Amino acid sequence: MSKISEKDLAAGLRNRRNPRVIEEEVRSSTVMGQMINDALRIPIAAIRPSPFQVREVTEQAIEDLMSSIVDTDGLISPVIVRPVPEGCYELIAGHTRYEACKRLGHTDIPAIVRQFSDQDAARALAADNLAREDLSDYEIFKQLKSLFELGFVKSNSEASSLIGRTRQDVIRYNCFGKLPSRVLEMLEANKQLLGASAAQAICVYPAEKVVEGCERLASGKFRTQQELMAWLIRPAVSPHTRQETRVLDKAGKTIGKLNRGIDNIKITAKGIDFVALEKALQAELEKQGFRF
Repeated sequence: MSKISEKDLAAGLRNRRNPRVIEEEVRSSTVMGQMINDALRIPIAAIRPSPFQVREVTEQAIEDLMSSIVDTDGLISPVIVRPVPEGCYELIAGHTRYEACKRLGHTDIPAIVRQFSDQDAARALAADNLAREDLSDYEIFKQLKSLFELGFVKSNSEASSLIGRTRQDVIRYNCFGKLPSRVLEMLEANKQLLGASAAQAICVYPAEKVVEGCERLASGKFRTQQELMAWLIRPAVSPHTRQETRVLDKAGKTIGKLNRGIDNIKITAKGIDFVALEKALQAELEKQGFRF
């Protein structure tokens, strides 16, 4: 039989017991209890969001947490902060908790203080974000991009160790940065529009074609990313590359036909001055740079 986690146990108990009793039980657990004992009550006004945070906190997540805080009559899990100049603190983990408590009118919040450098803070925040199951591939790219640009991560191998994914995964995430700016705008509006594998597959195609395909995907004309990729792979057929046959008429009578392929033209007909036609064709070819 598998061991029941503290989270599942607390969730089950909440259905039939007073939240205050549950809170005390969770406090008595070794890990959570130690975290709470280490926490300080820090004024919310003295805390500011991290400049390294690239993940957007959704309204739904904030509202859900606000309801949870009200239901349990208080916040259990502390945020993590670091001290910064002017007597303030900067968030490292807990941006949703911070925003929820702020909207509920709390004047302070339990927080664990850590002495982190900029690099340590950015890497710790990235690790906290990337541990979330609901994070999209595009959001992972944005987090990695921030670390690379700040110089806190030097290589794909280092990034893969930090986020617990393979080096090839990191390469795929970075392909978002090769997409046209218009596609990135669409991804800001819908972060699930493209996965990293799709970004890697389509970034090699002409920008205008990629934009058109992604607009079709965003509008629902393509139902899946696979349809988008199949459309990009399929070569465009223009009037100049199709096999075409035309009937030649003269004085209302059919005298022959003209067949045009991708790289050839064939004329079969009666009554044509082929000498004059040859001269005209030679003159045109010379204009195009060909020599006989």
